[in-house]
Amino acid sequence: MTNEERMVIAITGMPGSGKSTAIELLKEMRFTVINISDYIKDEMAMEHIPITHKNLEDFAVELRKRLGPGAPVILATRNLNKVKGDVAIAGMRDVDEVAYMRKTLGLKMPIVVISLPTEQRYKRIMARHIKGDIKDHREFAWRDMRNRKLGIEKVLAMADLVIANTGTKADFRKNLRAAVRLLRAKG
Repeated sequence: MTNEERMVIAITGMPGSGKSTAIELLKEMRFTVINISDYIKDEMAMEHIPITHKNLEDFAVELRKRLGPGAPVILATRNLNKVKGDVAIAGMRDVDEVAYMRKTLGLKMPIVVISLPTEQRYKRIMARHIKGDIKDHREFAWRDMRNRKLGIEKVLAMADLVIANTGTKADFRKNLRAAVRLLRAKG
């Protein structure tokens, strides 16, 4: 598969919308997934900063101050040209990250937004019991507000496709597969 034939897509959405489920399915579909937050966590570990959602988001802001706009995705995609096959970039939060991928790297990179109403996102986050995740509605609201301040709403507005994650997991998987087929057909 040549570079021109491979698909590079961005997966984004608000916290708790189903991005992790989308990532699991894309891996099954043989996509290499580059999760931006994993690279931020690696940088945090080198600086001995505890991994929490608040610290992760604070550190991402710090990276942008230190290294410039789009810094998290720049770190995450340093070796993108070495990756073979289809790629999904997960967790874009601001338009500078999108601009870097599209303008600097010259990728078409459609944006796929995973969407779920706020209360359903809150319930799913509370039910998943992930260490370091939010503990209450106040933290959930703070996290949503922080994502908005980072500019995620502008990225969401740039969506090429929106997948509503309001049904069953099987429905979501079916819809994501259909979205990938549609994006492939568009070229």
